[in-house]
Amino acid sequence: KACGIFDLAAFYLFAHPAHKAVCGHSISGVVRAVGGNVQAFKEGDCVVGIIPLQCLSGGFAEYALVEAHFLVHSTPKVSDVALAGCMLPMAVWHYTLTYKLHVTQGTTVLFPHGALDGVHLGMQIAALKGAKLFTTASTEEEVQYLNTLGVDVEIIDTRRDSVVDSILQLTNGLGVDCVCWWSWLQGDAISCSNMLQVLTIDGRLAVNIPLQLTAADQQL
Repeated sequence: KACGIFDLAAFYLFAHPAHKAVCGHSISGVVRAVGGNVQAFKEGDCVVGIIPLQCLSGGFAEYALVEAHFLVHSTPKVSDVALAGCMLPMAVWHYTLTYKLHVTQGTTVLFPHGALDGVHLGMQIAALKGAKLFTTASTEEEVQYLNTLGVDVEIIDTRRDSVVDSILQLTNGLGVDCVCWWSWLQGDAISCSNMLQVLTIDGRLAVNIPLQLTAADQQL
């Protein structure tokens, strides 16, 4: 019924232009047929899931062929469009927060630009893990949106406050355990140096694009 356009294949093809991949990996819909060994689903079930990158069946079609373990039952409380749109970024966030950053109860995490598409999903998953959250906002609309998410988060308004000074003040000079920086914004006022300065000893930085660290950054 729906397919998300936040597509892993696009990033893969950008990095590996000589390879082949089919776009459309975050899907939501209804099961029309099942294989003989499938027990978790039956025809007519509403499902949401991810088509793996190596699969030659994409979601931008009337039907998609998917192995059962890549699907879960969906809820009628959320539309197919919303489910398909958030499934892949939520899976990326779950993997990043759980297996790369090891976020658990009490972990302090900074999510710059928390109102951006996708970033707020990461904050909500981290909140479910019991993390203490910090984020930034640069407009009144962003502040208002962040207050509607239903998560306990310290909002740093970058129109008047320094990110580095605010984080160090809020953490009694310790800094945060993790920074999740989705850094594609043009002219971003928050720099890589800022993110490194707010990390505690043995802190962890997750970014969505390769970083070019300066000699000064490498000393932080």
